[in-house]
Amino acid sequence: MRALFRRAAHGHGFRDAEWEAIADSVCRCQLDHLFETQVRGAEPIDAQPTLARLGLALTVDTVAAVDSAGNALPDPWLRVDFTRLPATPLVLVLSNPASAWSHAGLRTGDTLVAFNGAAVGSFGDLRRRLSVLRVGDTAAVDIRRTGREEHVRVVVTGYSRPRVRISDHSTVSAAEHARRVRWLAGW
Repeated sequence: MRALFRRAAHGHGFRDAEWEAIADSVCRCQLDHLFETQVRGAEPIDAQPTLARLGLALTVDTVAAVDSAGNALPDPWLRVDFTRLPATPLVLVLSNPASAWSHAGLRTGDTLVAFNGAAVGSFGDLRRRLSVLRVGDTAAVDIRRTGREEHVRVVVTGYSRPRVRISDHSTVSAAEHARRVRWLAGW
């Protein structure tokens, strides 16, 4: 960021090649693969190699989503497809097959007709209705699928959220330690 700021101090913008050259100069390495796969491409960003250069390890797992008192939070992951215009009727998107909504039988592409007996006119309406649900409640969801209306009862459950932890590698080399010290100092 400092190198970019210095380069931009006189109001000069960046072309892709300049941006990549500055990044290469800061890390003193070639980031061609990173830019190709994780900046211009659509692959997930893999932070493991970068952290390993600092003697750090990344652990990703899941834990139950809970509130500050340790109570399970209700599964809120019922989404709509915002790429379809107009935005009504709402078309559902279910990205997590382990969600309470998927388990109950809702599918991506279902058109939302009503939620707990009331028509849903907007995404805001849906969010408000979801926000009052608690673990153990049953939600009545009316949908249209392939031209037919269906009624789905969803028992609201808790859900898991991702947890990311960064820790020391079992062995940290002198070079990794030196890089980490520089990085922590803001270099």
